Amino acid sequence: MLAYPGVVLRYRDAIYWLSAGHIRAEIECLTKHEKIRVEGYRLVDNYGPAPRSAEPIPFPLDDITQLHVYDKAEGLDFWLVELTPHYQKLLSSNGIVPISDSFWYPESAPDCDTFAMLGSPEEAVSQDAIPTEYGFHLVGSISPTLLHVEVDEGWNEGEWFVGNVPSQDVINTVVGMSGGPIFGFSGDRYWVIAIQSWWNKNRRVIYGCWLRRITSLLDKSLREQEDGER
Repeated sequence: MLAYPGVVLRYRDAIYWLSAGHIRAEIECLTKHEKIRVEGYRLVDNYGPAPRSAEPIPFPLDDITQLHVYDKAEGLDFWLVELTPHYQKLLSSNGIVPISDSFWYPESAPDCDTFAMLGSPEEAVSQDAIPTEYGFHLVGSISPTLLHVEVDEGWNEGEWFVGNVPSQDVINTVVGMSGGPIFGFSGDRYWVIAIQSWWNKNRRVIYGCWLRRITSLLDKSLREQEDGER
């Protein structure tokens, strides 16, 4: 079993599931592997305080409109999957609320003083291999983890969001957290500022793709679609 974090995002009149672009490339490699059979995809939406259903939502990923970009040199790594009204309704019934633009980090916002990253690191994912007639079937459980992130002065000026995960007492690696949201806090307010992309293990430094760049490219893609339909 593989688990990939992400966030549900509202933009214009549509709702998207947002994660890291390199994850889509990983999944494509798995589907082409001769010794691996991908049985399906699920949206796990039952981590809230009182979910109505504990069952993940079957999700036809290959049939859904999506946009993914992975260009490390340009500081871009995102994957947007448009959610149809059917999946929006199912997520909403379990308490999932899309992140609207009021929770994106704006240029005019005060400087954040605290940062955190949410995701499912591989060491917090437990799984078992159950023998079947085809080989093994992987099942398991996921434990979402919120990590404190430290930043240097000028943190919002580079191509990537850059931060440091300071303590190994909490977790040894952030592998598996790609696609998870990075939050910035200022007083009692918070914003999603980036999506986790990659990290330098030796320095414990994380690199995130700015949400403002993602929404800018999404806006460009939507305008091109509208121009093409005229």
